[in-house]
Amino acid sequence: MKNWGGWPDEMHYEFDQISRIAGAQSSEMDKEVIEVNKEEQVITVKGSGKDPYVATLEDCTCQDFIIRGRKTRPCKHIYRLALELGVLELPEPSEHMFDPKEEIPKLEQMYREGKISAQNCSEMWKALKKMK
Repeated sequence: MKNWGGWPDEMHYEFDQISRIAGAQSSEMDKEVIEVNKEEQVITVKGSGKDPYVATLEDCTCQDFIIRGRKTRPCKHIYRLALELGVLELPEPSEHMFDPKEEIPKLEQMYREGKISAQNCSEMWKALKKMK
């Protein structure tokens, strides 16, 4: 990944950040984007309240970004801007990374051993089933 916004490259591979990247790529986010100003590197996104969120590559006005403490991790709005500007390079998926069919029994075993909750097991099982 290119270094952008002052964020360390490693952080973009953390689980919570991958979830935020997925949110930035979602069709739901497509509907929320109001404006992308590529020249000024600013995005305006429909907020949960009456005011929209405004994000740059370093800052955002959304609650996720504010609550976690500014400058600690990008939110999905910052990631969306990075995607729009072409500065967020995502790894290409590989069909040979793993076989979802082989992961399901491992997941079930982890549940039997009490290593994951029923809810987590169910959510991961559903995701793996979709990959078959």
